[in-house]
Formats: sequence, structure tokens, C-alpha cells
Amino acid sequence: MKNIKSLLTVAITEVKSRSSLLGAALVMGFFPVLFPTVGKVFGLTANYNDVGIIAYAIALCCAVGFSLLVGSSILGTDLASRRMSFYFIRPLSSLTVWGGKLLGALALIFGGSLIAITPSAIFFTQSTKQFFTLDHISAFTSMTLLCLGLGLVAGIIFRSRSFLLGLDLALVPITIVLGLVAFFRIITAYRGSYFLEGIGFSRNFDPVAIIISIVGLVMIVSSGIGLVLGRTDIKKVHRAVSAGLWGLMMAVVLSGLSFSQWVVSASPKDIVQIHSGYVAAGDKWLLVSGRAWGRGQYSPVFLLNPKTDEYVRMPESREINISDDGSRAIWMEEKSFLGGDFQLVKMNLKDDVAKPVYTSVRFPQSGSWKLSKDGLRAIVTREQLITAFDLNEDKELATVHVPNQAKWLTNAIFLNSDLVRLYYSGDQGKDARIFDFDIKDKKLTQVGQITLPAYTYYWKVSQDGEKLAIANIIYNGKTGEKLFDLSDAKLDRRIQFIDNGRFTVIDLVGAEAKLRVFSKDNVEEQSISLGTMGKLQSAYVSSQISENELALNLCPLVNNTYSSYYRWNIVTVNLKTQAITLRGEDVRPMNTNHWGSILDYSQENASSKPYFINSKGISRLDLTSGQQEFISKLGIE
Repeated sequence: MKNIKSLLTVAITEVKSRSSLLGAALVMGFFPVLFPTVGKVFGLTANYNDVGIIAYAIALCCAVGFSLLVGSSILGTDLASRRMSFYFIRPLSSLTVWGGKLLGALALIFGGSLIAITPSAIFFTQSTKQFFTLDHISAFTSMTLLCLGLGLVAGIIFRSRSFLLGLDLALVPITIVLGLVAFFRIITAYRGSYFLEGIGFSRNFDPVAIIISIVGLVMIVSSGIGLVLGRTDIKKVHRAVSAGLWGLMMAVVLSGLSFSQWVVSASPKDIVQIHSGYVAAGDKWLLVSGRAWGRGQYSPVFLLNPKTDEYVRMPESREINISDDGSRAIWMEEKSFLGGDFQLVKMNLKDDVAKPVYTSVRFPQSGSWKLSKDGLRAIVTREQLITAFDLNEDKELATVHVPNQAKWLTNAIFLNSDLVRLYYSGDQGKDARIFDFDIKDKKLTQVGQITLPAYTYYWKVSQDGEKLAIANIIYNGKTGEKLFDLSDAKLDRRIQFIDNGRFTVIDLVGAEAKLRVFSKDNVEEQSISLGTMGKLQSAYVSSQISENELALNLCPLVNNTYSSYYRWNIVTVNLKTQAITLRGEDVRPMNTNHWGSILDYSQENASSKPYFINSKGISRLDLTSGQQEFISKLGIE
């Protein structure tokens, strides 16, 4: 009890000696209240909603200013002027003196900020209360702790006149750089989904505020260590502060570096749940991503050979392109910490033990890439430029400029090694333009145009480039002429092309599901009921096994609710006999194209053995026999 009384006495003494700060805060607090009226006198445009913003800004300025001012004087000034000995004569313990002064500083800082915002809260309640949220309070608190800690430490080390000041200043940038490396490594790894969110905290629990608060607390604690060990000798206090500060700071930074390294060092064996939407890259490699054990929402991406356990870690937040025949993968890797330097990497997926090959191709932006079917050539779009490359020789073949009216590349297809057809949309996804890029002649020619009524994200091109599907309308793939309209406001259809210009749709109406097949002349050839498969949530054609046999992925409704993660069924449909055969049950397909172009059965990678995930891990399914081959336990907790 005596120690508490002494602590409060020290705190009250500090508040009384600096009570003028509270008066200044009150004066500043009336400025937002008077601003709408006074502003009109000086011709300033203001409304009552601005009052809350100004009040919060002034309260934050009070907190920052008071923290630096009070923090730099409560210890440093008393030590430099030798007034600190007054407290120890009484006698008081070092911890009591430090705690009392800190409590007094916090009372001045938070009390002053509260006084500054009170007038606005009384007269403009609605405008001001929007800032009494977790986000704003955490930002306010973190900045207060940082500035108070900075003031406490700076007030001591700059007044001690010790040679250690040079060492302190040298360690500041080193610590900042190491801290930023750990911080950006984590932010890049989580791609905006914070680790704390994955272990139960809300997204509003901002890690930036946490880091700032930790740094502030480290400096505050260091000042306490200095006073306890150095007492009234400012040079001894400085030595103890420096030892405590950099010891704690390095422990925090090294812990952050170690943690961030542990996070990004996750291997495929650490994946406990594979995410949907990732694909099989040929017969030997899988492109997989999933949540890694103990790392919250961190979901690394790997090119994995499940039979040999060889893998290549893919860069975070980068587009990975795989050729249609599954022979090659390419991606861009950022080579500079500050950005602006991206290098093209390629990999031969036909080789069981393939390694990434770093090419000589570099750009200041990553761009958007498209591979030819055989993976020998590629194009990249950068702003209004398109460049074609020979990937065997890493050689630039041609670069052309795209007209400004063409805003967004929505699709591209290599018609042959020297001709690429490009599909661009204009502003707001409208006014599509079709171009032919002649690589040999280095020429770009507009060959067609389509006026679209509204934006749509679904653009698909037939394998021969003769037809284009936008939403549920078929257009000529070259001229843009409208050929066939399958739109139905009641149905969420997806046109999917198969061979020889044919295409399919699956209609889901209540408990009824129907596969419809259309000829190259846009005439409906077949309508096959999928009623024996039960009520479906969704369905799509995943691959074409042969000219007259399709594989379908069906997601059933279970008790009129969405199916669970693994409850997908794979069936084959014989277009001649209309026979439907169940090949796989309770699985999650790993298709090369989801809701997209069909796997071409003439391509080497489009065997009738797709990969899938079930409750046991990754397996392959023989669509002709229904036999399953177990591959890996990857993705099973």
C-alpha cells in the first residue's frame, strides 16, 4: 500500500508540474467546434461531418506531441540537472520513481487527448463517435506508445553526452532494415490475409499497430531498466538503457526474422488442406496450393512431383502459366526488394527431376503472359505493348503497340507459331476488339469488333479460334459476328467448347440437370438427362476423353445444402449411347481448366487419368475403368 501511495504521489507531482498542457489541449479542442462557423468567414468550405475528422486529428496530434515532449523530459531532464536524487533521498525505489513518472506521463497524454476531443463529442456527437472504433483506438494507442518510448529513450541518450550515442544511432538503421525484411516477408507471404486472422483474431486486429506498439513498449521498458540500474548517474542510465533497448529490440527482430523464415519455408508436406482451383500440370507435375500447418491462412504454391516428392516453390502473388500440353511452365520472379525488376523463369514439366531455368528476359513489370499450346512460344502484355518470345532461345521475336481503345486483354490463342489472336475489351468491359498478331511480319491488325451490352468475365475461345463465347452468346472468333444466343435469365450457363467447333452447356433447373451438345453449325445434336445423378449444386465438363466421350464433374446438393469439400462425383458420358457411368465418388477434382476450355484428348497430357483429392489425399482416377491409384497423403491433417 505504501508503494502504491508513493507511486501516485510521484504521478500527481508530474501532472501538476505540467498542467498547462491540459489547458492547451482544451483550447485546441474548441477549434473543430468553431471551424464550420469560422471557416465560412474566411471562405473555407466545410460541413459538420468534417468536425469529427478534425477532432480526431487534433487528439492524435496532442497524443504524439505530448508523448514526445513529456517523454523526453520526465527522466532525461531530471537526470541531466541532477534533480533525480531528490526522489531517492525520500527514499523511493527506482521502480516506484519510474512507474510514477510513467503513470503521470500517461495521464497527461491520454487526459489531454480526451480533453481535446470532448467539445466535439458533446456538440457534434454523430460526427465524432465514428472515430471511437477499434481501428482508430488501436492506431491512437500504438502511436502514443511509440512516441512516448521514443521520447523517454531520446531524452536520456542525447543528454548523457556519451560515446554510446554513436553506437545507438548506428544500430537504428540496422534494426529497421532487419525488421522490414521480416515484416515484408510476412505480408508478402500472407498476401493480405493476416496470420492473426487465421488463429481467431478479426481482420481489424492490425499487425502494423501491433508492431508499432511492441517497439514502443520495448523502448519504455528499456528506460525503466536504465533507471533501475543507473539510478541518478545519467551515463550509467544511458549504458543500461542501450543494453536493455538493443538487447530487447534484437530479440524481437530476430524472433520476427526466425518466425518469417519458418513461415515461408513450408514444404508440400506441411500442407494440411489443399485449396480448390489448382491444377494438374501434365502427367508428372501438379500445381498445388493449400493451407500450411501452424501458419494461419498462409497458403504456399508449389509445382510438385507427387511420386518423387520433388517440388519447386512458386513466388507469392504471381501468375503461373502452364502450356496446354503440360510440357512447360513459366512465371515471373521479382529480383529487387524495391520492385521494378522481374525475371522470366521457365521449367520443363516433361522431366521428372526438372529444375527452374532463369532466363535472360527481364522487365520492370511482371506483365501478363500467354503460352502457345506446345509451350515453345509466349506473348506478354505490358500496358499497351505486346511482345512475342521464343522460349527455347529466350529470344524476343516481335513487339507491337496496341491501340488505346483496347484496354484489357481478356483472352488470347496461338493459331499457329507465328499467329496469335487477341481479344480485348474496352472501358468497363465493353466494345470488344479482336486483333491478329503476326509475329513473323511484326504486325498487329484489328480483324473484328463486338459491341457488348454490359461487362462479363466469361470469355472462352474454341480450340481452332473460330468461335468465341462471351457469357452465353457465340460469336465468330475472328470477325465478332454474332452466331448464336443461348442466354436465359433463369439459368447460369457456361458454354464449353469441345473438338471440331462443337460446344456443350449444362442446364440446372431445380432437380433436373441436362447436358446439351451442339454441332459446329450451332445446332443442338443431343440432350442427355443427368437425372440419375440426383440434385446438383453445379456441374461442368472437365475433359474430352475421346471424340464421343466426355468426363463431367458434378457437385451434389446434400440435404438441400451445399456439399462438403470432398463431395464431388466424376462421371463419364458416352455421346453415342448416352450411357452415364459413375467413375469417382466423394472427390475434389484437380482439373487443368475449371469452368474453362476442355482438355483436348489429342494432347499428350490429356490422358484419361485426372488427379483428384479425397479424404485420403491425392489420387489418380482411370476414367475408362474407374480404378483409383493412390499418389500422396498431401493435404490431409
